[in-house]
Amino acid sequence: MSLHLCKAIPGYQPLYCRPDSLILLRGRTLYRSDLELRRFVPFCKLPHERLIGQIPSRLITRIFRLGADAAALLDDNEMLVARRSTIYRVSLETGAWAVDLAVPGGARALYLSAISDPATGERSICFGEYSTRFDGGAINIWRRGIAPDDAWQITGTFPAGEIDHVHNVCQVADGTIYILTGDFDRAAAIWKTDFALSSFAPVVRGSQDVRACWLWQSPAGALYFATDSQFETNHLRRIANGEIEDVAEIIGSSIHAYGDKERLIFSTAVEPGALSGKRWRDIFDRTPGPGIVSNDAALYLLAGGELSLIHREAKDRWPMRLAQFGTFKLPGGKMPADRLYAFGVGVKRNDGRCLYFRQ
Repeated sequence: MSLHLCKAIPGYQPLYCRPDSLILLRGRTLYRSDLELRRFVPFCKLPHERLIGQIPSRLITRIFRLGADAAALLDDNEMLVARRSTIYRVSLETGAWAVDLAVPGGARALYLSAISDPATGERSICFGEYSTRFDGGAINIWRRGIAPDDAWQITGTFPAGEIDHVHNVCQVADGTIYILTGDFDRAAAIWKTDFALSSFAPVVRGSQDVRACWLWQSPAGALYFATDSQFETNHLRRIANGEIEDVAEIIGSSIHAYGDKERLIFSTAVEPGALSGKRWRDIFDRTPGPGIVSNDAALYLLAGGELSLIHREAKDRWPMRLAQFGTFKLPGGKMPADRLYAFGVGVKRNDGRCLYFRQ
């Protein structure tokens, strides 16, 4: 299956795809659009995250990370939007919003994951704390039910020194739940857990070869992940019959992905290497890490056992630590089988644009 770029619309970040509409963020305003991106209807204005966020500048948005990190649907009328360390609950009917959770310590949610209890069908939204402080502190797993007035609770904690942060909580097609952690040494790991999210058993850990931000199960039952390392060449990898094998080399680290029953779409990032210890040199460094083999960010498609490159773009001129890695973010929800929506970040042609691909 081939996908072709049809539209690149400035300013809109696709957050969540519903059967007949797409939810997008522009600045701090949420919009609802038809799936062809012909008409955008505003329905909610979120608060300014920081005073400087009142300046209408894409570069300011990038430097201060003012866009949305993740979104999840509670029910047909309510959704969650994660921006920096705040998760908002938004009514899709009235546009009213409320702070659902201010994550203590300034941690973020890199993903908001929907999981369900295989035994009862009970649904929850969860995430693990994503922090870049790397201070060796304890890292929590959070969960809430799907009723609008349900409260967030800490279900489990990785003790101090065990991991650096959580990338994702992933429930794959057979119902198994995994937690993906990073970034360095033994902190890079894939853990198995259950619906209680209270205890964690390592499946693989301890190297950049298992440092991952997402996990997807194919119709044949194999688990796929792509590595997320700025230090070592990255690969799409497969876990089958207890063995891990490389499927293909990819051109950069992978943070963002979308998967449904039939296909996996993931992006790669252009990011810097190790810190030098010299503050200003590190902030303005424009050199990709040794594991990033191209100055392009890419979108890949895995379907029917075949991996193909959908799209690639060069990183723009702004330094990666200062103004974000070059990559493509992908929305939550379920995209139509013949379409793809993505959001360019730090890429030369389409930074800050909603990209619309069709078969």
